[in-house]
Amino acid sequence: MQLSEIITRFEGAKPNGKDSFQAKCPSHEDKHASLTISEQNGKILMHCHAGCDVDSICRAIGIAQSDLFTEPLEPSPQWGQGCGSAKPKLTEVCRYIYTAPDGTPLHATIRYEPKTFRQVALNPNGTIREWTVKNVKTVLYNLPGIINAQTVYLVEGEKDADRLISLGFAATTSPMGAGKWRTDYTEMLRAKDVIIIPDNDAAGVKHAEVVAKALAGTAKSVRTAQLIGVPNKGDVSDYLQQARSKDEAYNLILSLPLAESLNNFDLQSGMNPSPFGRHFENQVLKIKAVL
Repeated sequence: MQLSEIITRFEGAKPNGKDSFQAKCPSHEDKHASLTISEQNGKILMHCHAGCDVDSICRAIGIAQSDLFTEPLEPSPQWGQGCGSAKPKLTEVCRYIYTAPDGTPLHATIRYEPKTFRQVALNPNGTIREWTVKNVKTVLYNLPGIINAQTVYLVEGEKDADRLISLGFAATTSPMGAGKWRTDYTEMLRAKDVIIIPDNDAAGVKHAEVVAKALAGTAKSVRTAQLIGVPNKGDVSDYLQQARSKDEAYNLILSLPLAESLNNFDLQSGMNPSPFGRHFENQVLKIKAVL
């Protein structure tokens, strides 16, 4: 990539001499433009005076270190054989757009391969305004689709939300994954019947409990669904792989066992007939111990 291309990915970049710029480092909360970006002998150099390493800065702006060369690198003769292999270039796979109630783009989650994510602020026409969401009031995913819905399914991740939306459900997720719930999101679900579907891992169960507590007294009702038969770290998309048709997938969601809270799962009722059920119980007990 060229220096002129890379500079557009940094906030507040200003010239600082020939082929040199000063900008805010995206890898930490930078208030003093502590990052120097320059070009020398065909390579773009980045130095954060706060100590952030080049790899973390590259990942924060959605590029690989191999992109720091202004001319394409020759493929390594040992590519794919371990020693001497270059890091693969990040390739955008999909872009999940978060919008205002009227559909105006606000921010987005971009997914890359190898698997990594980047949060960006958008212009009203959907183009990238900033490679950060620090200056954006973030919202729930699919906000126009849940505003007029009474029952809303809350999942972990845009992929899972889109899967449920494709089946006809009003579904949403919060940006940046588990553990990032905000008071603003709670208000967006006021007076609604919310069904939380956590991923099958400790972080997912903990997130579900935090969100359920946050929604108590604001949402009309809050129930937690249990995914049956999915592997460790499995999600609702994994759960739906067993469906042979769209109608069957729809009914699988409707038949999920629900409880008023994680603490209210009846562990003796036979609701947990699979090994996953026992895993879910263990995660709940661990979280109770922590709390």
